[in-house]
Amino acid sequence: MEREVFHPEMNNVQVELKNVDLWKQFHKEGTEMIITKSGRRMFPSLRLSLKGLHPDVRYFVLFELTLSSNHRFKFISSEWVTGGGAEPQTHASTRMHIHPDSPATGASWMAQDVSFHRVKLTNNTLDRSGNLVLTSMHKYQPRIHIVKASDILALTWSPTLTVTFPETEFIAVTAYQNQKITKLKIDYNPFAKGFRENGQARTKRKAENLSLQSKRDCNEVQEVEDLKQTGDDSGVSVTSDSPGPSVHSPSPPVPLISDIPPPPFYPHSLWPYPIHFPPTYPFVFPSIAPFYHNPAPFTHN
Repeated sequence: MEREVFHPEMNNVQVELKNVDLWKQFHKEGTEMIITKSGRRMFPSLRLSLKGLHPDVRYFVLFELTLSSNHRFKFISSEWVTGGGAEPQTHASTRMHIHPDSPATGASWMAQDVSFHRVKLTNNTLDRSGNLVLTSMHKYQPRIHIVKASDILALTWSPTLTVTFPETEFIAVTAYQNQKITKLKIDYNPFAKGFRENGQARTKRKAENLSLQSKRDCNEVQEVEDLKQTGDDSGVSVTSDSPGPSVHSPSPPVPLISDIPPPPFYPHSLWPYPIHFPPTYPFVFPSIAPFYHNPAPFTHN
């Protein structure tokens, strides 16, 4: 943990990351966080424990995301590598989240864990829902600010403590790149229960199908054994030289096209669609007779 104390009054304040072990598992593989237009919650989220606050004094607790690298990243050959300079970032206020319980007394903050599970990440620069605006394929570092103040207008000049946990660093993505991160998200995220159940259901169905097939094979063997015993009792010899009754009759051979006889000829009155016969000769076009008929050439008097 890294501390930045901006006032002596905040020297005794202690901040602990409660789910540090979970964050370390993700950090080992390179944590990724999904960003969407409508906003996506972080997992893991930051869950903190505060100590050393004055019980009767009010504090603000803020969550901020800062760019931790001046490079853009890309995932190649199962690892993250730099791929050019970082894009210009939006105003810092779009990456700041004030905990909804702020301002609260020190006693209230220390009574229970402080969670930022409601924080949502977006790539929509026009977002008006309070989501934190990030850029895909860029690396960010969460920072926690504890400010001794009772009015939001006094945040900029009030005593402040800023803490950073390096293991919470992540890369913003629109789709997971590392399959190991995807697996960790499914294994530990309670909202991914459906993915786990679907996987378990597929495994269960596969086992049931194998068990059913095994039972069918055993039944077929038992039928053959019963058939042999019946043949011995009735005096019928069932040996390999003399073919006995077959339990499963072979499937009939598929006929070839050349073996299929042509369809019978149907009279014209029974045929389901018109038949075109050769025209008769001489051919007469069925048209209306002309208004006049004069076989002689026309002459002018």
